[in-house]
Amino acid sequence: MKILHLPESFLPYSMGGKEIYCLNMAKRFSEMGHENHILIHLPKNKEIQSIEINNLKIHQLSPINHSPSINNWYSLRLNEEDYIPEFENKLKEINPDWIIFHDQNGGASLSHLRTIKKVTKAKISLVFHSPGQMCVNKLLLERNESFCTKPLEVRNCTYCKIT
Repeated sequence: MKILHLPESFLPYSMGGKEIYCLNMAKRFSEMGHENHILIHLPKNKEIQSIEINNLKIHQLSPINHSPSINNWYSLRLNEEDYIPEFENKLKEINPDWIIFHDQNGGASLSHLRTIKKVTKAKISLVFHSPGQMCVNKLLLERNESFCTKPLEVRNCTYCKIT
């Protein structure tokens, strides 16, 4: 199986929990016999180069032209600026069976998801690496006091955010 990982950032440009988790997940899937690819949009002012880490090819794309904003990550409307043809071409080249979003962000946004749905039949997963992806307070604390045990629902989360 071909697996494509979409973290927003990756080695050697950034090294944190998400990057280490993604690397270890890809290594483990490789040990199981699956072909893994990691794809990132480069940080600004970096040039595309050929990089392999632990026998994993790191595919690089140009930086995303517009500055990341919450609208680009979560908006349901598709703007002309959200079109990422370089990603579409790389996606066709790799032709993955499974795509793993490592969080939802500028390098793995709804624009990327739309493009994936347009050109592949790949299965898609989202791995949460930070509570901000599912908690409006980003702390997983109900009213910033106690650990939240309520289901993620608009009513619960809105009440928590405005109180």
